[in-house]
Amino acid sequence: MYQELQLGKDPLSKKQTALINRALHYAAQSTCRRRHAAIAVKSGRVLAYSNNKLRNNPHQYNARIFDGHYSYITIHAEIAALRNLPPETIR
Repeated sequence: MYQELQLGKDPLSKKQTALINRALHYAAQSTCRRRHAAIAVKSGRVLAYSNNKLRNNPHQYNARIFDGHYSYITIHAEIAALRNLPPETIR
């Protein structure tokens, strides 16, 4: 699983620590070998979140470049989180 960040002599606030622990939780749910997560926050409010994901649509990539290894193509957590933003928050 994942190990939660503990408050102590850390310069992070309780809110920041909670957000990091939430990101760790989302990252643990990723199916990729290297697990990452991102949380989009505005004014202390979580707007969107996501982890990195496999992207296996072979029609979007040139097979000669990737030699058919579509399982290695991933969507970054940051991009996936931005795509999950509600339309009314994008300005």
